[in-house]
Amino acid sequence: MDVGTGQWTSKKFLGPCTNCRVIQPIVLDFGTGPWTSKKFLGRRVHDVGNDFFKLIIISQKNQKKNTMACRRFLLTYGSSGTNITHSMFSVDPKIDVDECYTLTQRDLKYTLIHSRQKRPRSTLIALMNLFDREYGIKSSSVFGYNAVSIGEETEDHPGFKLLVEHMNSGSTAFEYWMADGTLQTNKKGILFKYLQGESVKNNQLTRSQLIHKLDLAEKKIFELEKRKAEADILELKYEQVCAENKRLKIRNRTNEMLFRNAGREAELLPPSP
Repeated sequence: MDVGTGQWTSKKFLGPCTNCRVIQPIVLDFGTGPWTSKKFLGRRVHDVGNDFFKLIIISQKNQKKNTMACRRFLLTYGSSGTNITHSMFSVDPKIDVDECYTLTQRDLKYTLIHSRQKRPRSTLIALMNLFDREYGIKSSSVFGYNAVSIGEETEDHPGFKLLVEHMNSGSTAFEYWMADGTLQTNKKGILFKYLQGESVKNNQLTRSQLIHKLDLAEKKIFELEKRKAEADILELKYEQVCAENKRLKIRNRTNEMLFRNAGREAELLPPSP
């Protein structure tokens, strides 16, 4: 670590291979700088093929995200264990789950829950540790995403997108429980706006569903425009290649003609004495 004149110049350090990707308090020693030590929140990220982990110090903004309380949580864990159900959360009176959605995949399971009370990420991490001891549920994660996602970040998680996809396709790998109503009738449900298919007509869509449908349409239009621009570039490059190919053919023919004429002129020359 380069301390310099008391201002550390790098936020990435090497540390021993322990507690991979677990956010925890980390004390750094700054030697003769303005402080002898300072405490940060950080996590170790595994570097494949290396015996060390890069220690990443989480910024103050991200520290607030980890202590922020939300009602929506997406839990990722191994597929070998049992499914997480709404009844398991009864061990913590501060969490009142009224929606629980689970998707089983080959390697991982995803459980999306909604709590009537806001809770921080640390509460769910502690519960996942409890589920490990009580039910053998092993917390896992998709590369680049937290094993416990909260709030709006859940919508960017690949597991969330898989949940929506399997819900709309009627997959047997998708199951859910709701305290009130069903997927089609509970308009306050966290997946309600993602419902698609013939059962949801345009004149029956809620405002949130219409907004989501417009967002999807805008994304498709953007993607089509992007592909069209790429196709135009490829077409232009193709025309340039064709023009260059034509120019080279003309050049080759000209060179052949010059070579033939030079050969004929050489034949007409009188032999040297």
